[in-house]
Formats: sequence, C-alpha cells, structure tokens
Amino acid sequence: MQNDLMLREALKAGIYPQPIGGAGVAMVDIRDIADAVVAELLRRAPHPLPRTTIELVGPDTLIGAAIAAIWASVLGKDVRYGGDDLATYES
Repeated sequence: MQNDLMLREALKAGIYPQPIGGAGVAMVDIRDIADAVVAELLRRAPHPLPRTTIELVGPDTLIGAAIAAIWASVLGKDVRYGGDDLATYES
C-alpha cells in the first residue's frame, strides 16, 4: 500500500478516493518486489536468460471498502471509501 502515498491528503480527510471497483486489486508490497528482483539478479545461469515478464500479486484481493478499513485501522480514525464513480474521482 506504499503506492497510496499520493492519497495522503484525502486519507487525512477520512476518504480513500481510489475507484477500485468490484473486482479489487492484489497490492504488492515494495519489499516483495525487491525480494523478487534480488532473487532474479542472483540467479546463476550458464548463458544469458531470455527476457521475461514476472507477474507479482499480493496475497489478498482487496476492494475499496476493505482498503479504507485497513487505512482506518492504521490511522486510528474513520476512513470511508469514496466509491467507484470515475467522473467524481477525476474531478
């Protein structure tokens, strides 16, 4: 949830504004990204490895209300989910 830094002011105001939608997101901790990068960089191979995409996902798929609840717990204050309306979010 380190990517939520840009939402600091909204979170201070008690709102989680990202329109996540009903499918949710599987957020990845930046420490897990670093671990994956280190593992790949340290991997030994007798020849150059092909370029590949490594997909990383978090352990849980979270919807907006769940993320707001996590922030409420961390901040010790009420945080409500702003909803899924893209027009409202973009304004």
